[in-house]
Amino acid sequence: MITGIVKDGWKKWGKYFTETLIGVGYNAEKTKILNPDVIRFQYEDKARILRAYAIEPIKISNDALGYEIEYDLQEFRSAFADNYIYFAGYAYFKDKSKGRTKYRSARRDTYELSLAKFLQSAYLNTWEKEGYVVRKMVKKENETRKIAITKLKEVTGIVVKSFQGNWNAYYAFQKEILPTHVQAWRTQSRDAPEIAYLMGTLTPAELFNKEPRKDKFKQLQFQDFLYIIYPSRLAKSKNKMLKAAASQVTELTLTHPNGIMVDPSGAYFPTENLMLIGYGVNYSRLAFLLPLDYVPPIK
Repeated sequence: MITGIVKDGWKKWGKYFTETLIGVGYNAEKTKILNPDVIRFQYEDKARILRAYAIEPIKISNDALGYEIEYDLQEFRSAFADNYIYFAGYAYFKDKSKGRTKYRSARRDTYELSLAKFLQSAYLNTWEKEGYVVRKMVKKENETRKIAITKLKEVTGIVVKSFQGNWNAYYAFQKEILPTHVQAWRTQSRDAPEIAYLMGTLTPAELFNKEPRKDKFKQLQFQDFLYIIYPSRLAKSKNKMLKAAASQVTELTLTHPNGIMVDPSGAYFPTENLMLIGYGVNYSRLAFLLPLDYVPPIK
């Protein structure tokens, strides 16, 4: 049972929900939710988590790609404290393009930036040919920031408790900790919580270490992060969306040690086991979604 439904939820959360589920810019500008009245919102103040539900399939018109979509939303969760978004559902496509050239071109260009294309190139061992550069990235906690926060908290506690918040009195009382020390800790405490280290380039064989199963799925497993640089050749494209994507970066990481299963088309499951970070996030939203059986035309 759904409880705690937000009154006037669409008025409050509709824009955020649309931009999160549908996307922003390019295709999203021509994509609309036609029945927003079926969507309900629930917000947990303490945890700062927004959830959305739909009492019937969400109807979407994508005039950029020439599709009408019915989206059966299974889950939508946005955790603001963790800067984490997850949504899942089933999309049913109706092609309304009638073979028009502009839609064929738009679909082909959209596919260029899709996660499906990257995973397909990984499956087929063609990502170097496609122009991707893939490196391993390791992220570690920023120890300098951690130490600075601890010291700043400790000293601030002393100043508040023993000197009634008077920093000048504290500095006059002792000479070990100077204003420059405190300022440095304050600066360091605002640094990124993690430090990223780029390692060497990777090959698909290092991710898929087993032969395909009988159903043609391969198991993709890796540690840390994949640092994916989009093909530089996109800079020569006449399409503004592709041109802007040239040499941009997306990160992938796994949320479960079992990884994901990938098929020859680039489809994968379970979807919750793969986390996408960076430039490619927007292009994994519904305005840029293509049917699983989409096959790009030969140029």
